[in-house]
Amino acid sequence: MTSSSAWRLLAFALLTLADAAILHLLSPIGPGVDWLPALVIAGFGNLVLVGLAAPWLSRALERRRAREQLPGSVLASERQAARNRAAILVLAAGTAGLLVAGLAVRPVIVSPTDESERSARLVREHVLAHANEDVRRNLDAASTVRVRPGVFRTCIPEAERRSVYCLLVDTRTEPPRVVEDQSSRPNPG
Repeated sequence: MTSSSAWRLLAFALLTLADAAILHLLSPIGPGVDWLPALVIAGFGNLVLVGLAAPWLSRALERRRAREQLPGSVLASERQAARNRAAILVLAAGTAGLLVAGLAVRPVIVSPTDESERSARLVREHVLAHANEDVRRNLDAASTVRVRPGVFRTCIPEAERRSVYCLLVDTRTEPPRVVEDQSSRPNPG
């Protein structure tokens, strides 16, 4: 085994583990994938990259190199080293793409204080677990006001934004309390 083949094998193993961790912790396809299925998915994905994308890239780079240089025979060892470099680059690009996709689908909560951020997270969890489809779909249009220190009221528009679904969140208690507000009056402003 040449040293470039050893590097390709090491890159395959390490980047497959990294991909599995990304699928488990930052899954771009919804809730995190369990470790074993994530490892299987990452392994098969990387096999496809090494088996299909890397040889294609290697041949394309060889053709480009041949056009730029004087014609001559390319040693088999140079060709194998180029294929190994292409495989490592494709694997790294795949891992980077998976990481970017995982980060891109994470919910973003912009909040002025830790308390209001905690309230927003609790509202999101409650809505995803208990609210109807219209409310879940309109979660991004939520409006939150501070009722008093540590207590927040969040209203989310329902179907066609004719009514609102409101929650009261008390972050002063441990665990925090989230209850539905019986009033269907939207928050001011």
